[in-house]
Amino acid sequence: HRVHDSPPNSTWIARLADGSFISTIEADQGHVVTFRLSDDLAFDTVPLSGWRPRHPCHIAVSGDRALVSAYSSGEVAVIDLGSQTIQSVFAFAPPSGERPMRQRASHPHFSIHWRGAWWVADLGSDMIRCLGALNQNGGPIEALERRIVLPDGSGPRHLARGTHELVCSAELDSRLYTTWFESDTPRHASVPTTTKAGENAPSHVEMIRPDLVCVGNRGAGSLALMRSGTQPELLREIVLSGPSPRHFRFFGNQVLVADDVAGHVEILYLTRALEVVQRDVVPVPGAAYIGPTTGGSEVGELYEGN
Repeated sequence: HRVHDSPPNSTWIARLADGSFISTIEADQGHVVTFRLSDDLAFDTVPLSGWRPRHPCHIAVSGDRALVSAYSSGEVAVIDLGSQTIQSVFAFAPPSGERPMRQRASHPHFSIHWRGAWWVADLGSDMIRCLGALNQNGGPIEALERRIVLPDGSGPRHLARGTHELVCSAELDSRLYTTWFESDTPRHASVPTTTKAGENAPSHVEMIRPDLVCVGNRGAGSLALMRSGTQPELLREIVLSGPSPRHFRFFGNQVLVADDVAGHVEILYLTRALEVVQRDVVPVPGAAYIGPTTGGSEVGELYEGN
């Protein structure tokens, strides 16, 4: 393996079609960089045409465009990767949620493509907002007014696509929400992500099988394996070595867990039944995110072998 210094506060990395990577740099005056994995690793800053994102925390790529969520700005921007210009900036206004320390304003945290449109988890307003579809002719995103409203104080953080539903980890009320539409009416159901008492803030969520969700529990120090669908259910928890799994990613029969408080990456080796048979801990100060591989499948490999 090779070890490189990354830019400070690199919070999310996406792989581009040409094999390079793009990353958000979370800071009060945040920015976006691109890079390739090589011995002389260098980072190129993407010009943002006057946009000054505060704490950009997530980036999603669709073809030649990227959606960047800026947590403290309350904005989502669409970047044309070819021309490296800003196509659109969406500023989300209040209403804010019921928790004033975390919900004084809109806080877009994560975007995902679902049902032909882009949806954004807005932790500050307890909504999953719909931005609309990316214009196929290269034009700007077409704004829509659809939204999924979650209970007050839920704090939606990350999203994942199920077979028919959108899955959301809610940071402030420690629940997993599954949402779906009946005709054009949004519905949702929810369940706690841990059985442990005390403070807990769910972080990342990922579909690992068609009806199976994994959620990281910061506070409880666990990965929750949960059934998705219209009746979500907590099946069991995998207790981790550290208290704060901020992010995780499955690679075949392994799951890598980044714990930013413990300062390590924990590697769990799983059976097909998702039982832990071995674990290793690698010191990584400030570990916040497990990036994608340079190629090949990731979650899909979980079906193979043991």
